[in-house]
This record gives sequence, C-alpha cells and structure tokens, in this order.
Amino acid sequence: MRVASLHIYPVKSIAPIDVDGIAVESQGMADDRRWLVIDAAGDQLTARTHPAMLTVSATLLEDGLLLTAPGVPDLRVTRPGPESAETVRVWNRPFAAADAGASAAEWFTRIVGVPVRMMYQFDPNSRPGRDDDHPGEVVSAADAYPLLAASTASWTSSTGG
Repeated sequence: MRVASLHIYPVKSIAPIDVDGIAVESQGMADDRRWLVIDAAGDQLTARTHPAMLTVSATLLEDGLLLTAPGVPDLRVTRPGPESAETVRVWNRPFAAADAGASAAEWFTRIVGVPVRMMYQFDPNSRPGRDDDHPGEVVSAADAYPLLAASTASWTSSTGG
C-alpha cells in the first residue's frame, strides 16, 4: 500500500490544498479544517448545500490565510484569538471558535449568497469527536473523525472512472 495523494482543507468545504507531507496532530492533520463558515444560527455551512464554496481556494500564511475565488478580490484573513470566541456547531457538536471579522463575513457572503461568518478553531482540542465510543477523542471542524483515508480503487469505482 502507498499513499497516492494528501489533501488538506484549511476552511471546511472549500477547494483542497495538495500537500507532499503533513504533520498529524491529535485532532487530525495540521491546518486541516480549522476554519469554517457558519450561518446566523452558528451552524456550519458545507458545499453539500452551498456548492459555490468549492470555488474558494486558500493559501496558508504564517498568520492566517489568503482566500481567492472567481469574481471577487482576494482576501487576506488574519487568524483571530480567543477574545472573539463563541459557540459554533458542526453536526450539532458545539465548540468554541473565534470570529474572523466583518471583511471575511462579507467576502464569504458574496460567494455563497446568504449572510454568513467565517470562524477559526483557535483551540484544536475544543471539539469532541463524534464517536461516543472513544471519549477524549477530539476533531477539527471535519465532519466526524480526525482522519479520512480512502483507497484509489474505492474512489474510482464511486466516480465511475
């Protein structure tokens, strides 16, 4: 068995970044799904319901992200600290995240077409894992588990290729 490719998603549900290698931390891969977009109720948005999110690309910066998407100016977002923390939810699992500010909210609102905010999980150990059989397990803003692995064969059979 060999690893064919590695991808991280700095912001949940945007385009992936291909990486040659990555550090694995307790909550998953470093810099993977630590940012997310939420609705007015504090629940995550995903590309399942807002496919325009997949047009967004991110570049990791030392202090945050550079976001790009067709038809809008690029946006540099600085990683916020815990002073703007509030409770958000991914699949009804609450955790603390910090607001990335008005510019990020306006930028993503233009992309998805509904009022949203961008948040940052400043404490990577703040969200309990989804599997109640593993108490103490933590996860980023990923759907359920710290890592997802799929075989090339399963991917090509599910996509018809």
